[in-house]
Amino acid sequence: MQIRELYYHGKKKKTGEWVTGHLLETCLARYIVTGSSQTLHTGQFTVTTHEIIPESLGLCTGYFDRDDYCVYEGDILEHPVNPLMSLVVLWDVKSVGIVVHPFKDGIVDTSVTYRLNELVGSVTEEYGETRARLVSRVVGKYIDVVGESNGNTSA
Repeated sequence: MQIRELYYHGKKKKTGEWVTGHLLETCLARYIVTGSSQTLHTGQFTVTTHEIIPESLGLCTGYFDRDDYCVYEGDILEHPVNPLMSLVVLWDVKSVGIVVHPFKDGIVDTSVTYRLNELVGSVTEEYGETRARLVSRVVGKYIDVVGESNGNTSA
C-alpha cells in the first residue's frame, strides 16, 4: 500500500502570504509546517510553523491546472466553456469529497456539482507519478473574494 502525503496551504496570520506544507492543528490554532529536517546523530527534528487564518486552509486535491499548479480546496478556476463564470473547488459534505461548483459575483451555485475528474484534459506520467491536468487554470482564491468571515459555505 502506498502512503499518500497530504499537503495543505493557508494564509499566514501575520503577513497574509500563502504558505504550503503539512497541517498541524492544536486546540488553539492551525499551523502549516514547512522545512522539516532531521539531525541524524541526535534524532531531533527542526521545523518551521506558520499560524494561518483558519478559513484559508485548503487541502491539495492531487490535480494540477493546465499551468502545472497544484489545485487546492478553495481555489477558483476559470470555466472551460463560459468566460463569464468561474468554478470554485470546495469540500462538499453531501458528496463527502472535494467538488467544483459554478461561482459568479461571490455566489456559489451548489445546485450544480462537478467532480474534478470531469475537468481533466490530460494525464501524464512524470518521475513515476501520475499527474492529471485540468483544462482550466487557477485564477484566484475563494477567501480573497468572499473574505475571511464568509470563508465557508453551507453545502
